[in-house]
Amino acid sequence: MHPPFTGSGRRGDEPYRQLWLVAAVQVLAMSVWFATAAVVPSLVSVWHISRGAASWLTTAVQAGFVTGAVLSASVNLADRRRLSTLIAAAAALAGATTLFVPLLAHLLERYRDELVAAPPARFDPDAGALRAQLVVMAEAWLQHARSHPAATRLLFVPITGDPEVERVQRELHVRQRATQTALLREFAPALSDDEAEPMGEAMRSALAAMALWWIEHPDVPSEVPVSVVVRMAEGLVGATNKTDDRR
Repeated sequence: MHPPFTGSGRRGDEPYRQLWLVAAVQVLAMSVWFATAAVVPSLVSVWHISRGAASWLTTAVQAGFVTGAVLSASVNLADRRRLSTLIAAAAALAGATTLFVPLLAHLLERYRDELVAAPPARFDPDAGALRAQLVVMAEAWLQHARSHPAATRLLFVPITGDPEVERVQRELHVRQRATQTALLREFAPALSDDEAEPMGEAMRSALAAMALWWIEHPDVPSEVPVSVVVRMAEGLVGATNKTDDRR
């Protein structure tokens, strides 16, 4: 049976418009489900998450949809609330969860600040022996990195394709290089300006590499990476001081 003709055609087109709206709402509301599967390959390559973690992420999204459907049916939400309101609220909630993604950059910035501040917090210019100072600072830095392996990987493994994470990484490198340069100047006051920043970058790169190596080798006691970092720092400072003595 065809809808009555009204002359304008607007009333007759109303059912079709409603169907198109319902179809569009269904596609948009379900896009969260499909988007997760679509971005997982990028997360694996860009954020260096494991295949197991990627599988858990996909499973968590599907489990969330199933859990929501079961809970909604168990309390008869469709009978207690207008269906349009229920769908709109659920879709808005699903979309709001994407706001947690920018929080990742904020959390990385916070961890970056804590990581940069860890060694200087242990530095005491009046403490005396160079080696004792280096050991304490190296332990603080490596233990902090080891306690947050996921954040450490995001900060130190080169990442391309995510502007926010790239920005946090660049800022970390700049701040950490400045910190290492300042510490080297404390231990080698005669260090030239031409050599200070490159040596600070050498220490920064060595610390990052050692932190990542230790995370991949959790059975290795902390004394090993700490000793390696201290010996590298002593080598840089010692070589600088010897050069200054010859001059």
